[in-house]
Amino acid sequence: MTAASTIAPARHAPELLGQTVVVIGGSAGEAYPKWQAWMREKQPRLLVLWGKHDLSFELSEPEAYRRDVPKADVHVLDAGHFALDTAADQIAQLVRNFMK
Repeated sequence: MTAASTIAPARHAPELLGQTVVVIGGSAGEAYPKWQAWMREKQPRLLVLWGKHDLSFELSEPEAYRRDVPKADVHVLDAGHFALDTAADQIAQLVRNFMK
């Protein structure tokens, strides 16, 4: 899994996830309008983990998730595009805490 991926099939089929979503960087690209509408409607528990040094995505993107899901748990990490390579322990702890 890369830092620009979404855990589970959320990027293409958010309806398959139920009510918990974990995003590690990236956005749904062309599918974002559908994804955004789904999140606004369902208001899932949402954890967003973002590398602040990721040159592939805008640093403003994590806050877009918070606009869709105001209770989203958003973290901008001291990491780049491959956040799991440089911040794996921190990400693991955030995911563990979120899933409790």
